Amino acid sequence: MKNRVRIIAPASRHKEDSKAILKKGVELLEQAGFIVSIQENIFAPSLPGFYASPKENRYLGLKESLESDEVDIIWCFRGGYGCGEIADLCMDITPNGDKVLIGFSDITYLHFLFNQHYKMPSIHGPVITSLALLHPEAIEDIVSILKGEKQQLQLEPLNDAAQQDIKGELIGGNLTIFTTMIGTALQPDTKNKILLLEEVNEAGYQVARALNHIEKASLLGELAGVIFGDFIGSDQYLDNVIKAFISSHKDLPIYRAKNIGHGDKNKAILLGQEIVVKSGILEYSLIDG
Repeated sequence: MKNRVRIIAPASRHKEDSKAILKKGVELLEQAGFIVSIQENIFAPSLPGFYASPKENRYLGLKESLESDEVDIIWCFRGGYGCGEIADLCMDITPNGDKVLIGFSDITYLHFLFNQHYKMPSIHGPVITSLALLHPEAIEDIVSILKGEKQQLQLEPLNDAAQQDIKGELIGGNLTIFTTMIGTALQPDTKNKILLLEEVNEAGYQVARALNHIEKASLLGELAGVIFGDFIGSDQYLDNVIKAFISSHKDLPIYRAKNIGHGDKNKAILLGQEIVVKSGILEYSLIDG
C-alpha cells in the first residue's frame, strides 16, 4: 500500500487552533502507518482572511505535492473556500507518478482535477480536521481502500430505474461546488458517469436551483445514474425537492447513500474509477497505477 502522505491546505484554515488540529491529525496518520510530510508554510495570513494562506502558496502546495517523487497521497487539511482559485492553474502540471487525493466539500474542485484531467483516482472522505475532531476511526476505511480491498456500500434505490444493475465511473462531491464548475476549464464531463452529490446548510430552494442548473447545462441526459448522499442542515422542503427531481427523471437510476457528506459520519468512497451497482449494492476496488 502506498503510504507517503503530504498534507496540504488548498482551501481554508480552521476557526480554532489550526496548528494544534494539524498536529493531532499527523499523530493519527502516523499511528495508522503513514509517513507524513506537511506543505511548506501551510498556514499564512491572507486576504480576505478565510483562506489557509495566500493563493500562490496554496497553489504551490498542491503543485509541489504533484511533482514530488516522495508523495503518494495528497490529504487535504480542510475544505471551506479556495480550491476554485487554484484548480485550473494546476492543469499544466505533470504529476510525478500516480497520486491519490483525499478530501471532500470544497475539495470537489480537486476531485475533478484528479479524476477528469489527470485520470487519477481520489477518495471522497474526511479531511484532516474531520479526522482530528469528529471521526478518527474513518482512517480504517481509507486504509482498506488504499490497500485495494473490495468495497461494498448499500444504496437505497429511489425509483424503478434504479432496480437495474449499472456501472460507470463515479464522479462528484458537493452539489454547490459542482454547479460552480459549469462553464469553467474543469467543466464536468458526465457522459456514462455516476454522479454523487452531497450538500450542507442549503435550503430546499437552493438545492432545487442547483439541480435545475445542472439540468439546464445538459449534464443529466447521458448520466448512468445519480447517488444522493447526505444533505445536512436543509429545511422542510428538501424531501419534496428530491421527490420532484425523481419524478422528472424516471429513466435515470437514482439512489440514496447514507453517511456520505458533512454529517457526523462521512464514509470514504472512491472517485475516478469504475464502480458497479448490483441489487442496490455499490461495489469497487482501487486499481493501483
